[in-house]
Amino acid sequence: MKGLHWRIAVVFVLALWVLSTADAQQGDLAEAQRLNRQVLQYYATGRYQQAIPLAQRALSITEALDPESADTADSLNNLAELYQAIGAYVKAEPLCQRALEITEKRLGPEHPDTAVSLNNLAALYTAMGAYAKAEPLYQRALAITEKALGPEHIDTASMLNNLAELYRATGAYPRAEPLLERALAITEKALGPEDPDTALSLNNLAELYQANGAYARAEPLLKRALTIDEKAFGPEHSATANSLNNLAELYRATGAYPRAEPLYQRALAIREKALGPEHPDTARSLNNLALLYEATGAYAKAEPLYQRALEITEKTLGPEHPDTALSLNNLAALYSAMGAYAKAEPLYQRALAITEKALGPEHPDTASLLNNLAGLNEVVGAYANAEPLFERARGISEINTVRFLLSGDETRKRAYLQQRRGDAYFDASFSVMVADPRAKALGLTAVLQYKGRVLDAMADSVALLRRSVDPKDLALFDELAAVAQQLSTLTFRGPGNLSASAYRERLDTLAREQERLEGEISARSTAFRQAVAPITLERVRQRLPADAALVEWFRFHPFDPKMKDEKTQWGAPRYVAYVLRREGDPAAIDLGAAQDIDTLVSDFRVALSDPARTSYKEVGEKLFGKLINPLQSSLSGINRLLLSPDGALNLLPFAALIDEHGEYVAQHSELTYLTSGRDLLSLAAPVPARGSPVVMADPDYGQSTSGPPRDIGLYRSGDLDRSGLVFTPLAGTADEAKALQGLLKLDVQELLTGANATEEKLKGVHGPRILHVATHGFFLSDQQVAAGVLQPVSFGTETPPLPLGENPLLRSGLALAGANARRSGESDDGILTAAEAAQLDLRGTQLVVLSACETGLGQVEEGEGVYGLRRALVLAGAEAQLVSLWKVADSQTQGLMVDYYQRLLKGEGRAAALREAQKAMIANPATRHPYYWAAFVPIGDWTPLAAKRVGQPE
Repeated sequence: MKGLHWRIAVVFVLALWVLSTADAQQGDLAEAQRLNRQVLQYYATGRYQQAIPLAQRALSITEALDPESADTADSLNNLAELYQAIGAYVKAEPLCQRALEITEKRLGPEHPDTAVSLNNLAALYTAMGAYAKAEPLYQRALAITEKALGPEHIDTASMLNNLAELYRATGAYPRAEPLLERALAITEKALGPEDPDTALSLNNLAELYQANGAYARAEPLLKRALTIDEKAFGPEHSATANSLNNLAELYRATGAYPRAEPLYQRALAIREKALGPEHPDTARSLNNLALLYEATGAYAKAEPLYQRALEITEKTLGPEHPDTALSLNNLAALYSAMGAYAKAEPLYQRALAITEKALGPEHPDTASLLNNLAGLNEVVGAYANAEPLFERARGISEINTVRFLLSGDETRKRAYLQQRRGDAYFDASFSVMVADPRAKALGLTAVLQYKGRVLDAMADSVALLRRSVDPKDLALFDELAAVAQQLSTLTFRGPGNLSASAYRERLDTLAREQERLEGEISARSTAFRQAVAPITLERVRQRLPADAALVEWFRFHPFDPKMKDEKTQWGAPRYVAYVLRREGDPAAIDLGAAQDIDTLVSDFRVALSDPARTSYKEVGEKLFGKLINPLQSSLSGINRLLLSPDGALNLLPFAALIDEHGEYVAQHSELTYLTSGRDLLSLAAPVPARGSPVVMADPDYGQSTSGPPRDIGLYRSGDLDRSGLVFTPLAGTADEAKALQGLLKLDVQELLTGANATEEKLKGVHGPRILHVATHGFFLSDQQVAAGVLQPVSFGTETPPLPLGENPLLRSGLALAGANARRSGESDDGILTAAEAAQLDLRGTQLVVLSACETGLGQVEEGEGVYGLRRALVLAGAEAQLVSLWKVADSQTQGLMVDYYQRLLKGEGRAAALREAQKAMIANPATRHPYYWAAFVPIGDWTPLAAKRVGQPE
């Protein structure tokens, strides 16, 4: 009995202990939750430093109770947000990562709370400038939320907004816009058109429009957001101040300073009253108003505002916060504008030190501050101090560019590179202003790192992934090719029975699918990448032959830091030419106003297009004097030129320029065109050929369904009825094919003519040693002309914008079998657009010859070359190309091609063989006019083809 009572007593004591412990735990948990609530209150009012110890204490309590609990995850997130707010990103990252791990483990990878944790970590990476890390997290968070809560849920709208803001921050505006529009539609539907969250979506979309320069579209959205916030919160609320500030920013950006000032002032007054005179948002208002005063030259008004903003930021966020660095930078910029350089420099130095410590030495903001400090040294003539700062900034930009270009579709990559254009302009300006060889090297390095970079990135991704043996990887290319084919066919066949809206929707859907697949190819190819070596001047120099010189032209806006007004700091476009040889310092030569040169190029091309004109001589001499003669001292002893044009120069036949002795450049120099001197790096590692040569010629275009064709049998051109793209037979291409069959020893299946010259056959070739296509080529120069290609259809007032104007790769192409009827096989239309040509598998193809007209034309994109067949063939993997710049005569082209191949077979180089064939035509009075021989330009590898790669078995 005594033993039993003892046991009962023990059990009773234990029960009391458990209950008391549970009560204690509940008390501790309640205390942690109370602390977290207080943390949120402090966070909302900007008292971050006061909130941090409370958040730390809450975390210690929840961790002690259960380190894997939801409360611990909440505490981790709260503390991480505070650290992020004060710029302590290194402290915040492990907390966000741990919160995500806990949530995933507790709730699973598809739970909405997991999406929230993913979003938090992505937001941190965005703040750190680690955009490539942030994007997949945002995308995954969005996918989870859509699946768990539905595509119309308000949380889905929030995730769409966050991903879009990332794209806006990285300049990927085309990707951001549909996300923001969708988020706005969801929010309006779920919460109503007068809800504050709707105002937030309106503000976000308006900011994107403003970033795009679409100010007229942004203004009504900002006004509407302001009306909503005033109605929902009242005229004195901080949310109303945010909307006022955003509208003022728009007016400042458009130069409507009198309209911006009262809005800025009202926003500042509200924030001071609602949040306090020392709130970080108050400091931001002070900074914005000061920027306005600085822009209007009211420096005396701006200075005290900047100083006060700096004091608030230092006090509330600390002396090491990125916002403090921003305030220092703004004040330094003001002092620089005022000519108070001695006051500006230490502020820039301090801002740089803070940014490097808070965000890291490789953050884009660090590069911006280095540029600012370098510009200050440039203004005062301290070029020796400026150059290493510019150089370091370029190094940081290059690191971030390499990281960013590893992912994303082409549109996104292009948008990102647009942001780097200004940096290239800065360095080019510095290089022509300063005599120091290091300045010349800086400018050339910046251009090498910028020009043609998107093309490189896309081609590299394709090349890497095509080496994969994974069926999933290979299937991606089939999907992308199918989308390109559908988009091209739908474009050229027209809407048919589809309504205008249905037609537009189908085109947009296909375009979005193409972007998605391009992004996936980029992402999957990353697995095959080795460490990416940075682009340096020395790496390019090492690939130069001893007897060659690289001439890198760049069209840029010169920047003069000594000018006080931003509008006058940027000058009208000019051309600079950089010359690089195997030995010695690079040269940088300012060639003058771009408009003058571009006009001459246009006049020259017009003169060359007609063999009856002789005015080409005078214009050719002027262009030589503008583009080549200033480089002569740097080209001494050189007879092989590797030309990397820019702007209108991409469409210039340099071989036809006439020197001071009346001779053509082709008569004394071998020329090869490159997208960028950086091409030398990729040409150093050719891919082995996998197939025999293939010749496609004299297609059976079929009967036209658009009326009788014009007689254009003398030309391989797009000089035809463009309203229907009607093609007539070319007799010379049949003879050309027969001659090449004998020269290249082609089998029957390697010669595709007549009804066999189809898209399907061409798309089915894989790495032929040579691909020769003789047919009609075309380039539709603008959207208005291209719009006529579609079959007649009445859109009424609902005429949709055509993709032809959006995607230049849909505006150039080749006519193949069935082109006139817009039907070839089950799904093709007989027109191989550049968009489809980009999907060809030409890895290992040593040479592609497009014996047709206008195959070298396309939309010229500054810094990115020509968007047309030239670009498509690089994406497809071709090592070298021979393409044309205008309408070529049929019979003379046949003779040029036969001579060219005969010389190739004798072992002459791919560029040298063309030069010799051109010289032979120059020697003949009947073909001396450049119209007959100068249209074709060699692009890419100039070296001879190996004998076994030209018509001989392995």
